[in-house]
Amino acid sequence: MFIDCARAIIPTFVLDRFAADVTLSDQTRSALLSASQHASGWRGYRVSLSPSARHAKLRPTTSVRPLQPSILLFDCRGSTSQPGDLIEAPETSTIEAARHIHRKMTELTNFYKRIFNRNSIDNHGMGLLSSIHFGENYPNAYWNGAQMIFGDGDGEIFCNFAQADDVLAHEFAHGVTQFLLGLGFWDQAGALNESISDVFASVFRQWRMRQPSDRADWKIGSTILGPKAIERGYTCLRSLSTPDAVECIAPQPKHMRNYDADGDPHINSGIPNHAFYLASMATGGNTWDRLALVWYSALASGRRQPNMSFEEFAKLTIARATALFRNTTDVPRAVEQAWRDVGVI
Repeated sequence: MFIDCARAIIPTFVLDRFAADVTLSDQTRSALLSASQHASGWRGYRVSLSPSARHAKLRPTTSVRPLQPSILLFDCRGSTSQPGDLIEAPETSTIEAARHIHRKMTELTNFYKRIFNRNSIDNHGMGLLSSIHFGENYPNAYWNGAQMIFGDGDGEIFCNFAQADDVLAHEFAHGVTQFLLGLGFWDQAGALNESISDVFASVFRQWRMRQPSDRADWKIGSTILGPKAIERGYTCLRSLSTPDAVECIAPQPKHMRNYDADGDPHINSGIPNHAFYLASMATGGNTWDRLALVWYSALASGRRQPNMSFEEFAKLTIARATALFRNTTDVPRAVEQAWRDVGVI
């Protein structure tokens, strides 16, 4: 069993591995080790909002749902105090990361509205909070239960997390999962939690680039790799198509025969990740037109299940595929076969 509170995209075992690499600079190793220790201190963590954040409109004050949720950005200025100083008019800010996040967050909320008819993370127009420049060369990004946090990266293994569309979408999806299934962060439920974030991060990236499933690279974190990671032959953090590939910084099992009962959720998430990939390739076309609708429908099934297993989620996706695509058998059949191919059912 592995338990944690925040939902970070880089697992601690990856941070620890590179922190022990003596070929990296002392500054990088220190940043990686500090990030690992910070993650270890998340248990029991509570967000302490600054005055500027306390006055921010996290939820609309009326029953009318806003067409566009407010997007609030904060600058931690290298500190670990959250959320930091409010950035006025982030869309025109001189801070590049602020402009980028505001633009991509707008695209992301539009994506959820157009594809899933979802209004922000909570579906009620919840204001979206993000903090940039968190910590000193902090090599991670995470959802803390109330907002998204982005570090600048150590500069050698990981680069600025605020610039990565799939990182932003991954952390956003953790918030959506929190409001819907309420998955825990342990055992198979934790792996599903991570997988759902990877799936919707990949779909968002494909939607933005208008890539059908057979043209997508299916990689997570390809744009956050620093020069030292690229030198070592890494091309991504994780891959939905080839979870066990050596090009992944954090290779994962893609079949239940290799499930690690004591593993970090980031490890075992490769199995449901690969199931989504296989189903998408079998149905073809755009993932956001069919397969993403099935996964979202399962996520929004109406009952919180913090201890959900792979098999329970698999059966739920098969049922939702059957309900959504009554006039065809190819989608339900592809979903069921994908879960069989990874050994879940």
